[in-house]
Amino acid sequence: MCDLRYWIHTIFIILFCTVSIAKAGTWHQPSQIICSDCHTMHYSEGGMMPMDAEAGGPFPRLLLASTTTALCLACHDGTDTDAPDVVYPVTYTPDPAAGYFANSGGAASDNAHNLGMSTGEMPPGGSDSLILSCASCHEPHGSVNHRNLLLNPVGSGNSANVGVVVAQTKSADGPGGNTPAEVYTPANLRYKSGMSDWCNDCHTNFHGSTETGSPEPWFRHPQDVTIYGQQYTDYSHWSGSITNRIEVESPDSIIPGLDDQVFCLSCHKAHGSANQSGLIFADGSRMLSTCQQCHNKVYESTKHGNALTGVYRVTGDPKGDCTQCHDQHASRDSVPTQGGPHDYLLFAGNDNNLCYANDGAGPCHASTSSNEIYQSSTTYQNSSHATSTNMYWPGPTPPARPFSDYGECLNCHTPHGYDDGGGLVPSQAISREENLCETCHDGSPASNVKNDIINTYRHPAHDYSDRHDPAEGGTTSSFGSANRHAECTDCHNAHYAKSDVFTPPHPDASERIKGVSGVAVLNGGAGTQPTYTYLSPSVGIKYEYQLCFKCHSSWTVQPGWQPDMAKLFNTNNPSYHPVEAQGTNSGIDSRSFVNGWAPGDTMYCTDCHGSDSSLLEGPHGSQYNYILKKDYVASSSQRTMSSNEICFDCHNYDTYANDQTKKTAGKYSRFTKHSKHVDRKQYPCYTCHDSHGSTDQPHLIVIGRSPGITDYIEYPDGGNCSGSGGGGGMGGGGGGMGCHGYENYTVEYPR
Repeated sequence: MCDLRYWIHTIFIILFCTVSIAKAGTWHQPSQIICSDCHTMHYSEGGMMPMDAEAGGPFPRLLLASTTTALCLACHDGTDTDAPDVVYPVTYTPDPAAGYFANSGGAASDNAHNLGMSTGEMPPGGSDSLILSCASCHEPHGSVNHRNLLLNPVGSGNSANVGVVVAQTKSADGPGGNTPAEVYTPANLRYKSGMSDWCNDCHTNFHGSTETGSPEPWFRHPQDVTIYGQQYTDYSHWSGSITNRIEVESPDSIIPGLDDQVFCLSCHKAHGSANQSGLIFADGSRMLSTCQQCHNKVYESTKHGNALTGVYRVTGDPKGDCTQCHDQHASRDSVPTQGGPHDYLLFAGNDNNLCYANDGAGPCHASTSSNEIYQSSTTYQNSSHATSTNMYWPGPTPPARPFSDYGECLNCHTPHGYDDGGGLVPSQAISREENLCETCHDGSPASNVKNDIINTYRHPAHDYSDRHDPAEGGTTSSFGSANRHAECTDCHNAHYAKSDVFTPPHPDASERIKGVSGVAVLNGGAGTQPTYTYLSPSVGIKYEYQLCFKCHSSWTVQPGWQPDMAKLFNTNNPSYHPVEAQGTNSGIDSRSFVNGWAPGDTMYCTDCHGSDSSLLEGPHGSQYNYILKKDYVASSSQRTMSSNEICFDCHNYDTYANDQTKKTAGKYSRFTKHSKHVDRKQYPCYTCHDSHGSTDQPHLIVIGRSPGITDYIEYPDGGNCSGSGGGGGMGGGGGGMGCHGYENYTVEYPR
């Protein structure tokens, strides 16, 4: 007679397995696993402890192990070649679809979901404390979901009944799926829908946009949003040839395709990985390599993204990584971002203070940059670009920024770099060279400097491209020879420049041009080359001419036709226009000057060289040659001089060029025959004078022009000169056609 207990046991097993067969999902099927592989009726087998059972039983649910996790890992730890290995090191494939756990349960890991902890843990972005086991996510007896996923994770407090839909070529319950290595690899999977919503059951606040639901700016990384057509993504790069392409959801399961969507598993392995938070590093070493698949904005080529010298605020992350500034889910290691969530997943508010950050391994842009163009946050905050309400990018390329962003670094710079079609724009600027400045300085909202720079005579900001280097420093060749250039930043420091509270006295530089490099001089003998000292941007120029000398002196290699201004303005010369110091002719009658000028005054280069428009300042450009404010012809040929020419902005026209006033205003000059030469005989100032200085003659006299002076001798009470060349004659004999021979003169008043 049969033992009744035997039949009861047999019937229970049959019923148990029948239920399992009805629910069976991938791999957990009768052909691979039977009830007694995991359960025991009486925790005995032939009077002995069941084979492979854990000591100390019996255990709840008739399991062969004390915990669900321990039971699952008995097969899924690499010891069973028929079961996917989920514990590091993984044996069956180098890249398991779900990743792997860094430990076998019970020990915390920063790189994976923690299994079998002794106390509950709060999921990042969640509100329900959980103790995770394998059965928290997977139904061991099978489910309708992919990978036997539960419809609702255990303990999540949600009941959304999320279905996860995939497409796969090989499956465990279909043809071709003979081994885990054939099924559980990324290449075999196409996620179609549901996975992000499933993860959101526990990580409730790790998805979506702003707290109000608007899509821009994002507070957390979006999920289930298509890559194509988004402002901050680069679909053309994503759809191209990418090494180790990361996962996306694709409703039509065609990848790449226009419906490709970023989802949780685009960045994370579900079980874990070798990286923090189970992150996927496409190149094996940097989060950046994953981000750049969708956000390929030339970031890796920028200073911020440099793997050796890039942003390094967070010591635990690689230099230049996106995570140095962005916390993908408004938290880091389950710790919410301070004061967040912030726009664009940033660790702080999206304003200048973000750039000035001094936490972690900082500082960032709180202090002076290596090339000294940027001279600390304090300096910038006092500049006109920081304080002017007109300073916001007007667009259209890149798109305009709102008025509320005035004064922000982002009006001129992008932290990710910008490609304008010609490659990476230097200095992480949003437009190249003069185009950056002229977008605002075209008359709206700032002064129309652009109109001057495109004038007939101009500093060549538009003439050359890619010659300027922010790190030019004191290298003289950077400003001369084949590298000759004059970009806006050669004369202006956008991080320093500001309006003058008070008009500076000559020759002190304006605040508009301070904070840039220049050249100081120590003068030697008359006509000699001075000793030059390069002034770095942080030292800065004190006098305006120190900026001009950077290009217009023998400190650099000048074009052959250009005079050496440092030699001509040498204060040891017999005469010079008073740029570096007061002139040598201090006893001249003050009435020979106009417009407020006086004998002891010094002057700027820009008193003569500058815009021909009264609305603009600075030598950007002019309709007149040599970028002069008014007309001047550098020729000694006879012509009629106008009272509107540049010389007569300072010097009295009636004294020097109006022969009708020779008996009155003409006597304000010691040499009373100026008006006869200029007005009656039509020899312009250029015939006898060098407008900058003379290395061997007093009174800016120049010898050797034709027509011009051939010889000059000066006495205390007068002098003697002879001339040659020209036509129309000045009388007097043998000095050559049109000019007189040696002729004495007496000064009107003492020298």
